[in-house]
Amino acid sequence: MLNIPRGVTRKYVEELEDYQKQIRIFMRNHQILSYRLKKSTDTNERGNIRGQIETLERFLLQWNEKQKPVLEKIRREIKEVNRKSKDGIKRKKVGSCKATPSTSPYMSDTESNSDPCPTLTLAPGQFTGYITSYNRFTPDGYLDLKEKLKVDAENQEEFILPRIERVISNVQRNEFMNNLDLVLPVTLREMEERARFLNAKRIEYRNLTYIPELSEKKHRIDYNYWRGDYNSSPPTLRTRARVANGNNNQSSSKSTRLSRSSSSRAASPQSSTLIKNVVIKSSEESKKKVLSNNISYSELSPPSDQKHERKILSSNSLITRKNANVLALEKKLKELRETIAEFGPRTISTRKERTRRNELLAEELKLSKKVAKLQDKKI
Repeated sequence: MLNIPRGVTRKYVEELEDYQKQIRIFMRNHQILSYRLKKSTDTNERGNIRGQIETLERFLLQWNEKQKPVLEKIRREIKEVNRKSKDGIKRKKVGSCKATPSTSPYMSDTESNSDPCPTLTLAPGQFTGYITSYNRFTPDGYLDLKEKLKVDAENQEEFILPRIERVISNVQRNEFMNNLDLVLPVTLREMEERARFLNAKRIEYRNLTYIPELSEKKHRIDYNYWRGDYNSSPPTLRTRARVANGNNNQSSSKSTRLSRSSSSRAASPQSSTLIKNVVIKSSEESKKKVLSNNISYSELSPPSDQKHERKILSSNSLITRKNANVLALEKKLKELRETIAEFGPRTISTRKERTRRNELLAEELKLSKKVAKLQDKKI
C-alpha cells in the first residue's frame, strides 16, 4: 500500500498502485535474470538472457513513462490538501473534553460509494493486478529482437510480455516459472533424477548399516527344523505325516526327517513310532542280506563242539547288529543330505537359515565319520 494522505482521488491512487506492482514484478525478474547471466557459462544461453534483460529494461522505461502523468496529478492534489489543512487548523480550547473522532481512509464524502477492497471482486478471466484486456503477442525471430529495436521506437509496435492464460484460482507455480523461461524442463528432470539417486543411496546405507536387536522376537534362536509347508500349516493339521520331496511311493522310510537339535515335536508318539518302524525294517533287511551273502558259520564248525557253535552264533549276531547300525546310519545320512539340498535352490538370507545349514553340515560330517568307523571295525 502507498502512503498517500486522505483526500486524494481514489481513482488516481488505484492506477498508481497498479503501475507500481507491475514495475516491482519487472524489477524482480531483472534480478533473477542478472543472477542467471552471472552463473551461466553457455554462450547461447548468455545471449538469450541478455536479450531478455534488454526487453525488461525497455518495459521498465515504458511503464515509468506511463505512471508520470498520474504522479503529477497526485502531487498536485497532495499540495492542495496540505494547503487546506494548514488554513483550517483551529486551536483546541482549554478544558475541552470532547473525544477526537477516529480517522479512517474511507470517511470522505467523495469516497463513500467506492468499493473498499476492489481486489476481492474478480470477474471470470481476471486476476490480481488486472488492468485491461490484451491480445497476446509472440514476436517471431526472438534472437533478432536486438536488431529490430535499433529502428526508431515510434515506428515499432509495443511488445507485451506473455502472460499466463489462467486465473488466480488455478494458477500453478511450475507453469508460471516455465512461462517466464526461468526453469527449463531439462533442469526439472535433472532435479528429479538427483532426488531419486539420493533416495536410493539413503536406502542402501540404511540396509548396510542395520544391526538387529537380539531381543527382537524374529531374531531369537527358537527355530524348528520342519519343512516349510509343515511349519506354516494351521495347528489342527500339524499331526499329518511329513512327506519327503519326490513322487516315489517309498515314503515309509523317508517320512521322517529328524535331528538331535529339532523341536519338541520330534518326541511325539507318532514320530517315535516311525523311528521304531524304520529300525525294525532296516534290521530285517540286514538279516536277509547277511543270510544270503555271508558264509554260514554253522557249516564250518563241527556239530559236536557246542562252545564253538555259541561263538559262531554270537559273531553272527554281532555282524547282524553291525550291519543294521550301518544301514540305519546310512539311511539317516541320506535323509540329512536331502534336507541340506533343500537350502540350495532358494536364497539363504537370514541368520537362522545360515545357522541351521551350518549345523546340518556339521551333523552330516559327524555321521559320515561314524559310518566309516563302523564299516572298518573288525569283529
